[in-house]
Amino acid sequence: MENRITLAEPSREEWLEERRKGIGGSDAAAVLGLNPWASPLSVYLEKLGLAEPKEESRPMRLGKRMEPVILEEYLRETGGRASLNARVYRHPEFPEILGTPDAFREDEPVGVELKWIGDRSASQWGESGTDEVPDYYHIQCDVYMAVTNRGAWDLAAIIGGRDLRVYRIERNLALEEELLGRLRAFWRDHVLAQVPPEVDGSADARRWLEAKFPRQRAALRPATAQEEAWARELAVVREAKIRIEGDEERLRNLLTASIGEAEGIEGAFGRITWKAGKDSVRTDWKGLVAALNPTAEIVSRFVSVEPASRRFLPSFKKEN
Repeated sequence: MENRITLAEPSREEWLEERRKGIGGSDAAAVLGLNPWASPLSVYLEKLGLAEPKEESRPMRLGKRMEPVILEEYLRETGGRASLNARVYRHPEFPEILGTPDAFREDEPVGVELKWIGDRSASQWGESGTDEVPDYYHIQCDVYMAVTNRGAWDLAAIIGGRDLRVYRIERNLALEEELLGRLRAFWRDHVLAQVPPEVDGSADARRWLEAKFPRQRAALRPATAQEEAWARELAVVREAKIRIEGDEERLRNLLTASIGEAEGIEGAFGRITWKAGKDSVRTDWKGLVAALNPTAEIVSRFVSVEPASRRFLPSFKKEN
């Protein structure tokens, strides 16, 4: 297409290495605690190389491959010219703040972010022509405006594979100053100082703690006042979880009984399906080995000992 230019992109490894050198647009919402998929601790671990690099998922790959298509549809809707971008931009004053925008318009100083959004997230997006987008995407565009010194950013989203919505986000210098201040403080006080932020409920946090403390090296000790408060809160949460899971199972059973032999139901709430998946084939390897009757010497060649991991096992006292 003559109205867009595809630039040579760095490899994923090069891109990940560049990301570790600062706080990017896609990190910003996580640092602020506004990203449902990442947290301040996960950003910290990534920047210091303490977390396993996340494998590129299928939605991530498809979203990246769809960017030229989304850009083409965006230009059909808005007119003008735009080009895809592969360059990493750094803030002129604060090089620890960086971003890799998806595209730029060539006829006005406006950047373009390109998103492929599933049906399940459609309710979080406002009407086309507004700036009503999820906070984590809004913040990403705010960072891109700061690092490229542009006055506005368009967010083009194809929702559910059929509905194109274009949002215009205007630069807000007061918001930008607050945002950059908090991102720079995180970089200085945590990443550079190598002081982790408070642990959270993420899988990254659990893996990091298990790797940091693989074995107990001290005897059982009395709990501190803070630990006592956390433990009591955990007991309350677990009791509530049991009640909620019981309610969930009851409602699930009521619905499946009512659905019966139908494929599912749909209504104002959305859709619930109850369908059989594909048949799977399983091999009873233990039975197969027993049938072959191998000698102990042969079996020993294929036996290895995996070190046991620590188990977190609370045992709460019953309250009177």
